[in-house]
Amino acid sequence: MRSFLLPAVCCVLTLTGYAQTKTSSTGTKNQATVTPSGFETSLVQGTLTLNKSFKQIEGGKDFIAIYSLQKNDAGFNNRKPVQVSLSRQSLDSVFTKTTSDLATRWPLVNRYIEENHLTLTTENDWISIISWFNGLR
Repeated sequence: MRSFLLPAVCCVLTLTGYAQTKTSSTGTKNQATVTPSGFETSLVQGTLTLNKSFKQIEGGKDFIAIYSLQKNDAGFNNRKPVQVSLSRQSLDSVFTKTTSDLATRWPLVNRYIEENHLTLTTENDWISIISWFNGLR
């Protein structure tokens, strides 16, 4: 009886290990198992750089996206990233309260937003506006 119990337990433990690493039916793992906390990528690079990073929620397996803007100008928050949320209010604040260079271009940015019907609540809207802004001379 004991000689049968040991191989049976080993078999169950092996199958349990495979079950934990199994991928979903689409063949990809969910984000929580493959996204390390602190991962950062640049969505748009140029005069203004839009970065996206992931932070793990305490006590859970879920991650939240954190966005930041950075400008290669000492007058812009001492060249440190400014955390932003995906909202119109956040963009208004960055362009009107950080540097005079951004404030002078605010009317152009505002017109671009209105003409393209951007809500600035999605990542694609932010990528569009920052890419367009970086193209200005």
